[in-house]
Amino acid sequence: MHNCIIIGSGRSGTSLAAGLLYTGKYYIGENVIPPSPANPKGFFESDYINTEINEAILNRWRGGVRKGHWWLTRVPHDTSLTSTLPIRRKMRVEIAKAPYCFKDPRFCYTAHLWKPYLQSDTKFVCIFRNPAATAHSMYKEYKVAKYLAKMDFNPLKGFRVWEAMYNWILSVHDPAGEWLYLDFDDLVYGGGAEKLSRYLKAPIRKSFIDRKLDRSSKKYMDEMSWDPKIREIYNELLYRAGCYG
Repeated sequence: MHNCIIIGSGRSGTSLAAGLLYTGKYYIGENVIPPSPANPKGFFESDYINTEINEAILNRWRGGVRKGHWWLTRVPHDTSLTSTLPIRRKMRVEIAKAPYCFKDPRFCYTAHLWKPYLQSDTKFVCIFRNPAATAHSMYKEYKVAKYLAKMDFNPLKGFRVWEAMYNWILSVHDPAGEWLYLDFDDLVYGGGAEKLSRYLKAPIRKSFIDRKLDRSSKKYMDEMSWDPKIREIYNELLYRAGCYG
């Protein structure tokens, strides 16, 4: 089994990928976030990694962002992010508990700062989904999650967050390390689960897939077509996943 980092924007299918791999063999971090109506089968995320490491890094760039809001916050891909010795110590403690499978949307911004400390066999799994469906799913979560109540958010901002996160992945993080790109639809309806298992040499819970929980709305699917940059990024992700051209 390879150690892995699951990376992708929130509401893109990263919880599905992590859930497929959650067979009791991977360490996923401390203080695991419990299921919610948004993810009734679980997030498979560590609140400790999210807040004490990734949000701590992002707060050094721009303080004042409320706890838990960073997964819905746009960070330009040319932003200079840095860590501190205490943050790096926390990283080392977590990655020492191999085999690990860590998942957090904030990795879209911070993965390059983790890379020097990851185990040498660590692989990256990038999960993505149609940007329009993702942005509207973000907005639905924003409307019902109490901890997001004081945030100013709408579907257009969701598109901008999606664009920023995958721009970081393609422009900053991908040049180093091994990567597998998986489309959400391929995980749910195609052979994506088997690709994931082969790539990581890890067992999966194929029964974890529940197509009834796919709440994608077809009416949103063409909304990103007006934005050339979002279309360009999405097409590149599809190409890398072997789903395009």
